[in-house]
Amino acid sequence: MSSQLEGGQTCIKYLVFIFNFLFFIIGCGLLGVGIFLKVGDDKFINVAESLSTISEYITLGNLMIAVGIIIVVVAFFGCCGAIKESQCMLTVFFTFLMLIFILELAGGIYGFINRDEIENQLKKDFQDAIKNKYNGTDNSAIDKTIDEFQKNFECCGYTNYVDWKDSKYFDKEKSIPKSCCKDVNNCNDSNDPTLFQSKGCFKEVVDWFKDNAYAAAACGIAFAALQVIGLIFSMCLICALKRAGTVA
Repeated sequence: MSSQLEGGQTCIKYLVFIFNFLFFIIGCGLLGVGIFLKVGDDKFINVAESLSTISEYITLGNLMIAVGIIIVVVAFFGCCGAIKESQCMLTVFFTFLMLIFILELAGGIYGFINRDEIENQLKKDFQDAIKNKYNGTDNSAIDKTIDEFQKNFECCGYTNYVDWKDSKYFDKEKSIPKSCCKDVNNCNDSNDPTLFQSKGCFKEVVDWFKDNAYAAAACGIAFAALQVIGLIFSMCLICALKRAGTVA
């Protein structure tokens, strides 16, 4: 099929193709990282399904795999639709991209409106993890995650080291996890507060996320802007194909 597009319309065609090719690469990257997180052996793998009750299926690896697959499929329609000058494929691409944009917008609004409720649920999950789920005897995701939190953020427990005294771990071991200790070689007295980190972990983690929120928001806005550009270019190309009388 010979192209019936001319001048600026042909330019839009290749801009749509380039946009979707980049979109395709991003999707493949997310898919690859998501698979790596699922099959790899990292200290934070599948933390959400063991630490949070919000959803046992929404983990970083699962989310990246799902988003990666969606982006790859959508980008495929966009690339093929542009290069073949197919109104049908471009319409499918436009529809899917619009749905993704709407879902992202709805998710962002939901998260903003319910941010206090989400934080409160995370608080309960964090407290429950310390009190009931940490056992210190295996390599479970929750044990490794809490230990890494306490080491990296130099914190202890939810509010402070006293939280551990109400835990199943303390009932069994009569001690506080060594990841709480300022000095692991001098940390045998569970009643001496000077031996343990004084800060609670939950506030430290929340503060860290807040400190990085602007960077995350900037990335989200940039990605949304890229999607809007893709929507505009694809609609322009669809209109140009209709005017040119191209049949696909």
